[in-house]
Amino acid sequence: MNQLDIRFTGAVLDLTIELEGKEVGLYFDGTSEWSRTLEKFEIEGKLDLLMLCKGMNGTSWKLEIIIDTERTKTYNGEIRKGYSLLSDEIDISPKE
Repeated sequence: MNQLDIRFTGAVLDLTIELEGKEVGLYFDGTSEWSRTLEKFEIEGKLDLLMLCKGMNGTSWKLEIIIDTERTKTYNGEIRKGYSLLSDEIDISPKE
């Protein structure tokens, strides 16, 4: 089991994040930040990530995923044509 800290920053209208094929709801702070900590999350091989956000064209966003408080994966993007879509597999194998 792994601990994940997920943080999303951006003034978007809608946000969907899926990890390992399961939608993960984030908590909204009322301005432009969503976040959530998952204490025990099972990852099989690489962490499968899918993120879709919708909003105004030109809006920038940042997604940060911290795995086991040791490894941080950061993504930055900008909404175009009303949405932004991200798909990735994050390698969680131990660093050597």
